[in-house]
Amino acid sequence: MADAIASAGYGVATAFVRGRVTLAEFQPEAVADPRIAEFARRVTVLKDAAVTDQRTLVPQTVEVLLADGTTRRAEVGDLPGSPERPLSDDELAAKVRSCGRFAAGPPDDTRVERLIETALTLDRAPDLAGLLGTGAGPGIAAGTGTATGTGTGTANADGGDA
Repeated sequence: MADAIASAGYGVATAFVRGRVTLAEFQPEAVADPRIAEFARRVTVLKDAAVTDQRTLVPQTVEVLLADGTTRRAEVGDLPGSPERPLSDDELAAKVRSCGRFAAGPPDDTRVERLIETALTLDRAPDLAGLLGTGAGPGIAAGTGTATGTGTGTANADGGDA
């Protein structure tokens, strides 16, 4: 699994063969898929000399040479979920549901839906007491689970924008 996570070839092959790249595609049974392994062997990764920071994730360009000799090219300038291309509420909810299945202690459906509701209304919360488990709010109680997500901003302790 670790090799697949670090393999651009595996990621590209998975996207082409399955039409998605989620945590499910990095589970042992998915990594063992011979169709993806065969496709990944034919992927060549080239360094873009214009990218000087090796930690950058974008832009990403994919070129595919088809059997008839034509080339298809696509470029991603902003990653889904980034501040420049935020996820819609439905996309965020789907991602939480999908990722939650792979948590060390997968939450039940009620807890997942509560987490989604909390995340989607966080910008309207009067304070974070409920989320942090220090008040009677609708959030996740402290010490009873793990929450992950995407964010595009920061907040000061007084609740104002940073």
